[in-house]
Amino acid sequence: MPRSSRSEKTKVIGNSLSASVTLSASGPIAALLEQNRDYLPMLFIVSDLTLNIGSADGPDDIRVDVDKAHGVKCGRCWRFVPSVRTEPDWSGICDRCVDALAEPVNSRWWLFTRGSASSDLPCSSSCSTRPSRRWCDSDAGAQRERDGHSPDFSI
Repeated sequence: MPRSSRSEKTKVIGNSLSASVTLSASGPIAALLEQNRDYLPMLFIVSDLTLNIGSADGPDDIRVDVDKAHGVKCGRCWRFVPSVRTEPDWSGICDRCVDALAEPVNSRWWLFTRGSASSDLPCSSSCSTRPSRRWCDSDAGAQRERDGHSPDFSI
């Protein structure tokens, strides 16, 4: 049984995002892991991953140690991070989530619905997309942004 499964079953961690993983690798596999170091926490769906690289000579050898992640749980992505933001607009979320919410995605206009009467209206007069669809596929959202309107990212 993989160590993370044992840790989950013994209630050391509740789920994979509650885990901090240390990978120690040597041999040819170590180079592959090193090349993809930045993607490993997302690949393994863990909050923190430490990679210790040994000698590239010899056979592949990997050791995996799983511990409970330290820090504060982000209210958006659920990762455990050293700290979350405290500003009213970003309260309780990590810097990575703030960056993700602050940048436009493929020049589409993100629409948040709050169950108000305005949620039945299109995002602009030149767009037939309803906010319940979440994305405005026309260029109207980008035009609104150029005109000085900004999306409301508060939830």
